[in-house]
Amino acid sequence: MNPSAQDARGPMIMTERQGPLAGYRVLEIGSTVAGPFCGRMLADFGAEVIKIEPADGDPVRTMGKSVDGHSLYAASIFRNKKLVSIDLHREEGRALIRELAAKCDVLVENFKPGMSMTDYIAGLHGAYGAVMALMAREKSGRGQVIDAALYESAFNFMEVWIGAFQKTGFVPDRTGSRLIGSTPNNLYPTADGSYIHITAMAESLFRRLCGAMGQPELAEDPRFARHSARNENHEVLDAIIADWTRLHPLADLEAKMEAVSVPATRIFTVADIFNDPHYKARQSIIEAPDRHLGTVAMPAVVPRLSDTPGTVRHAGRDIGQDSRAVLREVLDMDDARIDALTKEGIVAA
Repeated sequence: MNPSAQDARGPMIMTERQGPLAGYRVLEIGSTVAGPFCGRMLADFGAEVIKIEPADGDPVRTMGKSVDGHSLYAASIFRNKKLVSIDLHREEGRALIRELAAKCDVLVENFKPGMSMTDYIAGLHGAYGAVMALMAREKSGRGQVIDAALYESAFNFMEVWIGAFQKTGFVPDRTGSRLIGSTPNNLYPTADGSYIHITAMAESLFRRLCGAMGQPELAEDPRFARHSARNENHEVLDAIIADWTRLHPLADLEAKMEAVSVPATRIFTVADIFNDPHYKARQSIIEAPDRHLGTVAMPAVVPRLSDTPGTVRHAGRDIGQDSRAVLREVLDMDDARIDALTKEGIVAA
């Protein structure tokens, strides 16, 4: 079978490690979200990622939905990894980790589970930092520590407000679905009980929106004629737009906005995403093989590289499924030693 072939479910699952990080080995001893997500990003692009978890499993296995006792979340976030179970509470287990770390290019750890969105942001920054460090090592021959704190990683996404506070003293507050400083840019109710997000902050976009609403005079109203004025009067303008959208079902509003080239979208549920033609055309959802579940749907690898794309080779495996193979291949350990470690409860295989 051609390994680059594709089917209707998405990119073909690869059996061999590919991608720009092929040849690098990563030891992941993180927990819950930030560490495992960082490791998943590296594994998607070809790194050999060895994940360590306790015999009772990483806490992420208890999050989200399960089928017949098998975590669907773990199937995705542990994809492409080799899973090894070692007891880190015992010195013998920690000694094994040190041996494995000496054979790896990258060590990922976090051990402080917190808010999930911030974990993902920190994991993304950590993966980015690891790749930069590997590139730097090619030139200097030296490794380095990548410190991606959860709060600093999230803070990096808030750059629009940093200079604003320094120079103007502005402190952003809760705004709901509205984007501060961009008007109109909000969610509006529809006649069929749904919502549509409309963005028309630019002058030309706002004029087209007013025309589609059958109220072209709004574009000449001093309260709304300029973007700065619209920001000052955003509550009044949002109310006017909402009064109009409430008169029309969602599909009609989408068609009206598309006809005048005003950016607008419905709020997608997961069910909507599975049925959306754009997601299908982009093959944004793939199905990875799983020994228990047959296949498991999960996000495709992003970002998309034209020459060295990442791939999904398999879903997340069982606890300790790769313990024996990793200890044998990486540490050159014989079966007798592995059996002894297993009997002592230091390794679960």
